[in-house]
Amino acid sequence: MQVRKFDSDHSSGILWRIALLLLIIGFGAAAVGEHVSELYFGQALTSTGLVINGAIVVLFLAGIISVVLELLRLDKEEKAIARFYRNQKTDSTRPLAGIATGRLINERYSAAEIQYRKHLPLNHGALAQILVAHESSRLGFPRFINNILILTGVFGTIVSLSIALVGASDMLSPDSDMSGMNMVIHGMSTALSTTITAIVCFVVFGFAFYKTNDAQTRVIAAIESITLDYLLPRFHISQDTINGELHELILSLRDVVTHIQSSQHNARAVEKQIADGMATHDQRMSGMVSTMRSMESLLKRGFRIDPDNQQ
Repeated sequence: MQVRKFDSDHSSGILWRIALLLLIIGFGAAAVGEHVSELYFGQALTSTGLVINGAIVVLFLAGIISVVLELLRLDKEEKAIARFYRNQKTDSTRPLAGIATGRLINERYSAAEIQYRKHLPLNHGALAQILVAHESSRLGFPRFINNILILTGVFGTIVSLSIALVGASDMLSPDSDMSGMNMVIHGMSTALSTTITAIVCFVVFGFAFYKTNDAQTRVIAAIESITLDYLLPRFHISQDTINGELHELILSLRDVVTHIQSSQHNARAVEKQIADGMATHDQRMSGMVSTMRSMESLLKRGFRIDPDNQQ
């Protein structure tokens, strides 16, 4: 993957498209506001429709918030990947310059470096599987919302049709009045409103979810491409690498042996100096003893001391 082909604004573009889609739906609902109000509130004999539609909207908003947070994180990952590519072109000796420690590309580089320092081959397949599993868990909640959102509309339709059937049964009674017909109309209206709400929310959220999934896949593909193009050659352990490291080790051992030999030579020189010092000391002590004896003899003669009489 070339640097010029990598778009670091892909996730932010998805965010703008989601916002534009929500604005279009909002303006469309405002344009037909009278019909929307009639559909959702005109025949509201019970609060069933409001409760179900409210639950659908709450689920939709929770899912949208989680998708937006994930897209913001992916935007930072894309910026970090683009920075890595720029570092490779400007200063390949510092590929992580300006990249935060929590970014995926930083973690991948650190994992590769740790394996290299342990003299282990870079297991690209294992690293890729770990990354895919870790990233898939981040979309667990949006995936759950995407799976149940349309089911809430089906649930609302079933409940609304049950209300309509209750109204129809009231119409069949001998003493029926218009309340049964109103209940049928209310049930059908609630079924239509919950279905429309679920479909609109599902379409918008489905677009946001699948676009987020694509952005995540794109980030993973970029990291695997970097691993293949840059990290594997950089941290590859081959026979030549082992031979080179062995050669450096031998040179280091040679320096250590040379240092030890020099230390032994210095130790011998110091030992010789000590021995010469001891010999010189013995000679001087012998001279001093001899001098002391001469002085003793002179003193005895000067004081006329009989050597045989020491008293």
